[in-house]
Amino acid sequence: MKVLVVDDSITFRTLVKNALTDIEGIEIVGSASNGSIALQMLGQKKVDLVILDMNMPVMDGMQTITAMNEQKYAAKVIVFASKTARSAKETLEVLRMGAIDFVVKPDEQSDSSESMVDAIKAKLLPLVQMLQRRSQNVGSENAPVSNIAKIPGQGKSDQFKKVSTSSIDPDIIVVASSTGGPAALEVFFSQLKGPPKLPILCVQHMPPKFTKFLAKRISDLTGVDCHEGVDGEHIEAGKIYMAPGDYHMTIKMRDRKFYIGIDQGPKVCSVRPAADPLFESAADFFRSQVLGFVLTGMGEDGCHGSVRIKENGGTIMIQDKESCVVWGMPSAVYNAGAFDAMADVKVLATRIAGIVNKRDENETVRKISS
Repeated sequence: MKVLVVDDSITFRTLVKNALTDIEGIEIVGSASNGSIALQMLGQKKVDLVILDMNMPVMDGMQTITAMNEQKYAAKVIVFASKTARSAKETLEVLRMGAIDFVVKPDEQSDSSESMVDAIKAKLLPLVQMLQRRSQNVGSENAPVSNIAKIPGQGKSDQFKKVSTSSIDPDIIVVASSTGGPAALEVFFSQLKGPPKLPILCVQHMPPKFTKFLAKRISDLTGVDCHEGVDGEHIEAGKIYMAPGDYHMTIKMRDRKFYIGIDQGPKVCSVRPAADPLFESAADFFRSQVLGFVLTGMGEDGCHGSVRIKENGGTIMIQDKESCVVWGMPSAVYNAGAFDAMADVKVLATRIAGIVNKRDENETVRKISS
């Protein structure tokens, strides 16, 4: 895989090169201090992956990926983002424009070079290697699934009773996503027509600040109240709750009412927030009345929670391989057999809209609040 590093900081260009040096199959074919120079290099040599800083002079990351799209460059993009609110907002926009994922920059002022290399390697290397594996497996993707499809799982599939997704009437929906998730969630929620008549709780693997802007973006796109969950907040129909960055979100019960639980317990599947704690708590309280969705993402988070939901009689739908940026999380659920249907994310969007809009609102509010 041929990589181009684009950053106005020579320090970070060097750090990225050091982090990827000696990785088999990875070749740094060049570096650039701004997007204008990067575009010239893209026109001169083959590049598979651009590691792109957001904040640069002359031509920044947003302008660069816009130009790349206009000129139809095929190179994938991973964005380097800072921890500022502005960077978080812009990063979500470039993810919508086609960037694969982002990595938060380590602090150049307070961290040593060695620790920064380690931090970059820990966050960047799995993404690069994932893209490397995908480039080596071109042509082996599943055919697209145009409609909701029941597909036999593997391994433990026989132990879970399949639920007919055409007749389900859940009391709560839980959603898991990671790499490729922000763009997928926009599609997933795009068909909502007004407030959903049941609560939706969502975990997207993201650091602080980024989840706040993701929630606001979903609110702006759908007109539905989507916000970061607050510890002790009463769970209500008609709202979408987003797990805050660096916090697990679960469901708690007090005085026969359900509340949001927020904590900084140990990372699960190396991430926080993680979907497994949310899925497991939903399964324990709502049992067969849980509907879970596992969307695009790297790793296996959501698998244990999906198994718990299926063990309690609930329903799981997963995004298909063709429409995923990374078929890691859905693949883990697929291989465990802990799912009832699999489909393109656009089909899942139609399905969730049909489910949340068909119910009697007063009945749902009564079930959740009583």
